[in-house]
This record gives sequence, structure tokens and C-alpha cells, in this order.
Amino acid sequence: MVSGFDRYFQIAKCFRDEDLRADRQPEFTQIDCEMSFVQQDDVIELFEGMAKYLFKELRGVELTEPFQRMPWADAMKYYGSDKPDLRFGMEIRDVTDLAAECSFSVFRRVADEGGKVRALNCKGCAEKFTRTTIETLTDHALGYGAKGMAWILIHDSGEVNSILQKYFTKAQWQALL
Repeated sequence: MVSGFDRYFQIAKCFRDEDLRADRQPEFTQIDCEMSFVQQDDVIELFEGMAKYLFKELRGVELTEPFQRMPWADAMKYYGSDKPDLRFGMEIRDVTDLAAECSFSVFRRVADEGGKVRALNCKGCAEKFTRTTIETLTDHALGYGAKGMAWILIHDSGEVNSILQKYFTKAQWQALL
């Protein structure tokens, strides 16, 4: 900046001085950029342009569409992570209002106490999820602060397997599905 350049890139080798996690390597290379007098969109557009250029020049792949952007709040709301995996389309949905209207006392109590009832559609997994798998997923959810997990299996044949169905009117059930 002092030399009169309003921006520069550097490719830097980095070493983490923190505890390792499953999704982090102890050593990595990053592209660092310093820019003066810019807004967030300026930085994003510059890096998007650079990524498109590198893909074209180094891999022969032309990327023409703008990169998908997602606000942090939406990533957390719909995926529960600030680095969501969008390949599977498994968005978390808030069904608190619907759950508050049903006759399942657990759902009603959660809604009355200001809690949330959230749903995750694992489309195509009904035939794969055994009772053991569901119990493992329940334990996993409890580890993230959930109070419990209810489930609905809709088999390829259309048969529904869930204790929840009896707590919803037909209209509520259709809205939930």
C-alpha cells in the first residue's frame, strides 16, 4: 500500500498453531490479498474473477456462471454450518408453527417455551435407515443440543412409518410432508 499499489496478492505457505480438527490440515497454502478502500463485494468479485481465470488457464475449464453466494445467517439457518455441503439438498426447515398446532405434547411444549422444532428431509434414505441408524442419528443430534428426535419414514412404496402421524390432522400432516 505504501508503494502506491492499491492491492496485491501473495501465495503463502501456512502452518496452524492450533489444535487439529477433522476438516483442517496442519499445513496449507493460501492466496492472501491486501486491498485498500474496498467493500465486501469488491473482494468477492476479485477472487471470483481470479478463480475463473485460473480454472480456464490451468485446467481448460471455463466457468461462466456467477459463484453462488449465501449469507452466513442463511447457511446457519438452513444447514447448521458456516461451510454447508450443498450437494445433497438437505436443508433444515423450521416447522415450529406447524408443530405447535398438533396434539403431540412434546412439540407443543417446545413451541410454548420458545424453542424450535426443525425438520431435515433425508430424501431417498427410508430404505437405508435402520432403527440402529436412526438411534445413532438421534444420539448425534442430542450431542448438538437437541432435546430429542422424531422421525418419519416414507418408503418407496408410499407407506409411511411414524408414530407422529396420529398427532396431526390430515391437513397438518400434508403441510408437514
